Amino acid sequence: MGPGRRPTQNLRFSESRSVMKSKFRPILAPALLALLAAGCAGNVRWRHPAPDEALLRQMLSDINGFHVTGHGGREDDTLLSPERARAILARQEVPDEDTPPFQFTEVSGRVITIRGYGQFIPAGDLSQPRRRHLYHYRGELTHAAYALRHMAPAACDLRLYTKPQALEFTWIDGSTGHGVTQAMEFDGELSANCHYVETEGNGSPIRYDILQGYQPYARKRGRVLSIKMF
Repeated sequence: MGPGRRPTQNLRFSESRSVMKSKFRPILAPALLALLAAGCAGNVRWRHPAPDEALLRQMLSDINGFHVTGHGGREDDTLLSPERARAILARQEVPDEDTPPFQFTEVSGRVITIRGYGQFIPAGDLSQPRRRHLYHYRGELTHAAYALRHMAPAACDLRLYTKPQALEFTWIDGSTGHGVTQAMEFDGELSANCHYVETEGNGSPIRYDILQGYQPYARKRGRVLSIKMF
């Protein structure tokens, strides 16, 4: 065999190998997926769990009442008394820059009412300073879901979907406490964050405390950006 015929043989071999790859590629991918599913069948969840009625009842019971937001977003009711918080909501006292965010939450059936104080940064200009405000939200709970569904129920944070009935902000101006009240747009999605506590006996180790409302305002690189409303 002369040296002049080797390129032709190599070309034919390469073409034959390419044809075999193209024939087996459509068969190979489903076969690999089937093997993967069979091998991991005991660990794969084809459907994420939903919070049961017992957990929802506990969550609604936990959030009902007075809550103060401390450092790191955790509840710390030692930072402010309920009496002073009520005086602030009644416009009898003026909160200062050191006043922690707080809320009174009332649950009646499936209607959730939240009155509280916080500091807000407008989504239109995040460079602006925080604006102190009082807020009043009322909405009807329609359903709930785990916030991190792929990690549930180990991650017990919940998303509450409510039908808004009212949301009002009262912007507090300076040290005088004068403010302007305006209605705000809100889609009704609330975050109910949980934490684990030490319990005795058969008590639940899960506690829910502070409700937070976030409003989507933009989409960037496939991510939804949200601003904290309260």
